[in-house]
Amino acid sequence: ANAICPRLGQRPRWFCIEAGGKAAAIAQIQEARLFRGALHALILDRGPVALEGFRDCAAGTILAGLSQLFPRRFGRRRRVILEMQPQDGMAGGDFLPRIDQPGYQTRWLDLTQDADNLRRGLKGRWRRDLAKGEMAGLFLRADWVGDHLAWLLDRNDEAAHPGPKRGTLLALARAFLPERRALIVCVENASGPLAAALFFLHGRSATYQVGWTGTEGRARFAGHLCLWHAILTLKSTGIADLDLGGVNDADASGVKRFKEGLGGELVTLPPQFH
Repeated sequence: ANAICPRLGQRPRWFCIEAGGKAAAIAQIQEARLFRGALHALILDRGPVALEGFRDCAAGTILAGLSQLFPRRFGRRRRVILEMQPQDGMAGGDFLPRIDQPGYQTRWLDLTQDADNLRRGLKGRWRRDLAKGEMAGLFLRADWVGDHLAWLLDRNDEAAHPGPKRGTLLALARAFLPERRALIVCVENASGPLAAALFFLHGRSATYQVGWTGTEGRARFAGHLCLWHAILTLKSTGIADLDLGGVNDADASGVKRFKEGLGGELVTLPPQFH
């Protein structure tokens, strides 16, 4: 939030949810105000995070609390995506669900397994294609300083799929790279890169942010090799969970099928509230 809010005209704010006088969870919002707050936008994307020793807070309680702080009114727009499984009794305060939009979906991969179990968890075709990539005579690079960042962003600009814009990715990379919390895995042949993927590390988890594979790379299964090497690299640094990024059938069904091949758990969040 500190990295991307300034370029979006927003500011981040953080809230603590207490239970029995103790901090139970934390939440981050991004907000924008115009005309002394007459126009107000509020975004809570994927929160709150329960702290150690506390179960996930009830959705209704969270929404009711946000409703007290930011009640519905003319000129205020709100978007809340809760980081929890859909459940009964999600209504709270004056928030309404966006029934016209499905809940956000992603896939989570448990990296605490050993490498053999992770490989066995791959779907059959994905595992076979990975083996072909491993026999293609390609080179693997783990880039922790951003040497391949400009190359990857250039290719991402040319891609036909929707995703984070260059400015957003650049702002995040500039914030994460100095702390060695950004990883670019690149697959190359003698002529240069064929595929690359960018990951951000946060806490005990990492997120697959964006990736690219060209025509030659797809023919030699460089994308499979790139993701598998990234999994092993992240695991070796102590990362326990990998968020493979959002999936959907509407405009990225091919990406969804590719990520499904890695196995893991499909996680579906509740619909947006507004």
